[in-house]
Amino acid sequence: MEPDSFLSFVPEIREIEDRYYKYFISLENFDSIPSWKKEAGCICVSRPTNPTGNVITDQELEFLIERANNVGIPLLVDNAYGFPFPNVVFGKNSFIHRSGMIQGFSLSKLGLPGVRTGFVVGDSETITLLHRANSVINLTSANPGQFIALDLFRSGRWKELCEKIILPFYLKKSIFTQEAILNNWSSQIDYKIHQSEGAFFLWVWVRNLSLSVSDLYPILKEAGVVVVPGKTFFPGTDSNWSHREECFRLSFAREDKEIEEGVLKIGKVLEKFLK
Repeated sequence: MEPDSFLSFVPEIREIEDRYYKYFISLENFDSIPSWKKEAGCICVSRPTNPTGNVITDQELEFLIERANNVGIPLLVDNAYGFPFPNVVFGKNSFIHRSGMIQGFSLSKLGLPGVRTGFVVGDSETITLLHRANSVINLTSANPGQFIALDLFRSGRWKELCEKIILPFYLKKSIFTQEAILNNWSSQIDYKIHQSEGAFFLWVWVRNLSLSVSDLYPILKEAGVVVVPGKTFFPGTDSNWSHREECFRLSFAREDKEIEEGVLKIGKVLEKFLK
């Protein structure tokens, strides 16, 4: 991709209690740069979001649908963790589809990461174009994942799998990881956890570090734990925005013992590099 392929809008940050916060789409920022309406090819969003676990509200999604329709461009929604499967969504949000939307789905989070199979839902014109492109890019697409998925959907077993196995498992993991942080990190660390609303990650914001998270990465790795620095997840934003270097992604798709050990190691490293 070209360096200027993305135009991103800084979110509105709302702090929730002492140790939590949540991103919201800043409606004012979205309309403050009229040039995007002439230059944009589509509006993109993931729901739930990798890396933050944020689920934009139904109202925010309707807002994006309206803006995309007004300009005549598609709204592209990444549903890899979302509706209706694997449905790793902890709140009461809804699956919404409208004409002009393009929605991507993955079987990887259904427990089939090796088959690398997904599918797209959109208007017939869009699907026709994607089919033509795919026939060139993937000359011999593998089909085991398609056969497995077909059986899951025909039988209806996908719904039980999502609701009774996948969702409860990751909700429990999310709660466990949050509690591990809240119970073990020093009160001197000025951190906030993004409200965990879905997906497989926690997104942590630390405001009183003497080093950027990118600079802490090799130190944390040396300590035996790997996090993903936040700046890689903010394409198209101002590189001087300090928030980019104060956040990191922490996966909770691990055994409880590993999660707890990792959280303890992160806390000890952070304590050494406070302002």
